[in-house]
Order: sequence, then C-alpha cells, then structure tokens
Amino acid sequence: MHFRKIILTALVFFAGCASTQPVIQEKKVESGNHYLIYYNDDTGIHTLNTATNRQKLLLPHKGKLKERKISPGGNKIAVSYSGRDSSRLYIINTGRAETAQIQSVPSAYAFSFEWSPDGKQIGVGYARRDKKKTGKKGRIYFYSSGGKNKKSAGCRLSNIFKSFLTDESVMVGFQNTLFVVNSRNCKTLHTIPGADMNDIVFSPDRQRFIYSEIEIDYEKNTDKAREIFALYISDYKGEKIKRLISSKYDPRNAKWSPGGERLVCDIASQEIEGIRNIALYDLTEGKVNFFRGDIFYDTEPSCTHPLWSPKGSKLLYLRTYRKGSKLFEHIVVKDLFPEKNRIIAECETDITDKSGTSFIPSSLEWIDDDNVLFGTSEWTKIYNLKSNTAYTLGRGKQILFVRQLPFSSPPSALSE
Repeated sequence: MHFRKIILTALVFFAGCASTQPVIQEKKVESGNHYLIYYNDDTGIHTLNTATNRQKLLLPHKGKLKERKISPGGNKIAVSYSGRDSSRLYIINTGRAETAQIQSVPSAYAFSFEWSPDGKQIGVGYARRDKKKTGKKGRIYFYSSGGKNKKSAGCRLSNIFKSFLTDESVMVGFQNTLFVVNSRNCKTLHTIPGADMNDIVFSPDRQRFIYSEIEIDYEKNTDKAREIFALYISDYKGEKIKRLISSKYDPRNAKWSPGGERLVCDIASQEIEGIRNIALYDLTEGKVNFFRGDIFYDTEPSCTHPLWSPKGSKLLYLRTYRKGSKLFEHIVVKDLFPEKNRIIAECETDITDKSGTSFIPSSLEWIDDDNVLFGTSEWTKIYNLKSNTAYTLGRGKQILFVRQLPFSSPPSALSE
C-alpha cells in the first residue's frame, strides 16, 4: 500500500502525498499573518489579498511561465513567458499592481535578463533556443525599471545577458564565450572562455562569481560513468580563478551569503556513500565547516539544497533518510546564531510502491526572514516561522511574489 503524509509543525494539517490529487485541509491564518500574493495560473497573473480574500486578474495570458526575477527592494517583478507564437517579457509593479510588456519575440527565442543592483534598470538578451541557429546579430537591450525607456547595448554578436558589473560594465555572452563589455557601446574589455563554466552565480556586489566544472568519475564496481563537480571562484574579469572545493566532495547547489563573505553548498559525505552534508565556506578565513543531519533511527540523513535567509541568519534545506521501506523527507530551517533546527514540513513514503513520487518540492525559497515558500505540483504553502502557521494555495498556482501585510492596516487599504 502506498501512502504519504505531510505534517506541518504545530498545525492540525494533513495532505495525502500520493501521485493522485491530495485532499488538503487548511487551517486559517492567525491574526496578522496576511499576505499580498501575486500568482500565475493557466489564465494569467493574479493578485490575492488574504486579509480581504479579494482576487484580481492582472494580466490575462495563455503562455507558459519560463522565469521570474524580483528586483532589489521587491517593487518590480520581471517575468518571461513562452507561447505558441511568441515569447514575451513583462514587468510588474507590485506597488501599483500594474504590468507592462517590454519585449515580444518569435517563440523560437528565449530571454535572459537580470536587474541592476539598484533596481532601476533591467538588462535583456534574447537568442534562439536552437544554439546552432543563434544568428550573428547582437540582441541586448537595457530598459528602465518601468519598461518605458529602451536602449540598445550596441552589441553586434552577443545575445545573452549575464549581469551588471560596475557602473560602466556588464557581462554578456555568445554561445560558450562570455564578454565583459562597456555598457555604453559594448566594447569588449575582457573575454572569458565559458564552455566549462556551469551554474554561474554572481556575488552580491557583482565583483566575483562562482561556477562548477564537470568531471567524469567511474563507479568502482560497475565502471559506470557519472558526472561530479568541482567548485571554483573567479573575479568578474575571469583573470583570478581559484578552486574552492575539489570534485572529491562533489559540491552542488552553491549559494552566496547576503553579505558575500560566505558560501553554502551540499557535498558528498566522505564517510557514508550516498549521503550528502551541508558545507559552509568562509571566504575571509578560507575555512570550511560541515554540519550533518540529526541521526534518525541510527540512520544518517542526506542534507541538500541549502538556501540563505535574506539577512543571512538562517538556512533552509532538505533532509532525507530511509528506515526499512519508508523514505522520510523534511524541510528544515536552521538558525545559525545560536544553532537550532526546526522541521517545518515532513513527508513519509512507502518506497516499496513504485508508483510513488518524491515529495521534494518544486519550489523552495525565502520570502523574508520570517516567511518561507515551498510547493509541489499539488499545492504551494507560505509558512510563517513566528506563528508556525501556513497559508495554502491550491493546484496550478505558481507564486511570483509575496509580501506580508501589516496587521494594523485596514482592509480597505489592502484591497488591491
């Protein structure tokens, strides 16, 4: 018999975890825990005010959501969609509940875009999805945060936008090559061969980036090839490159701390095969600290997919372990100062039933230091760490943006 259950801490709250649609019993949000939510479904982008339960269709569309990025400060959202006839890029003003389409291209093209550190500009590139037909003309533009002012970067080749760097430079790309260019005329300042650079993540100040290189490892007993990773750091010019963690540890899911002084990732345990631990890398001191999951039933769990809270005082990560025919999966919040672990969601699966699907959430992120968002294909939850309560959105709703509303605000002021 196949069964799965979700238990949210401090809630009388259960949902079936089978591949069939679960029955979800919701608990009312406690006083003060109300939210302004922007979400996407099959009909378009909507706003929802949980204090008044008012909803509004903000942008009708039938495209598939590809990517969304929130501006620094959270007052704008850039979202890209792929439709049957075109790919489109919109900017949403979360303060005024307004949308603006800033770019529409044929559906064979995909967007790459990033906000400037001050949130006043967005850099946009678009290139064919088929890399063999990328074309020769550069397609990179800068838009104002409202999407009204458009300026060409002047690039004749590059069509991928990677990041703003300094007041006068940005990083762009063409196929497997990266270029640091002058943002006024696209004059090349530095060229970086990027064929071996995977999962590039820029530091908060955009002066450095980390990336992974793939190596091939062969299992001892079967000689079966598998990909493992090594983690590197570079200055934005691509001139000062250093390996931080070797492929022996297979580091994955690396993230910068909000201040840029530390990194977190998950690594392969050197003691137990198949187990992963969390690693904290202090870039100032050049030291790595490891922490392992709590022992359950004499079984050490794997800890993966760590995420910093916006203020850097907490980590959010996934923890899994097995006992007999059961697979246990947790979403854990770890307070770093002082250290303390809290399980905010739990799932138990009978793994002898091959029809079962993993609970591993399709979305997992911080809203702010007090609220966490996670979801599966069946539901999405906003979990408040102070009150240990959750708000649930049903099937087919992808959350784009959430802001907790002040308890003191009158409903009339929160209607939109």
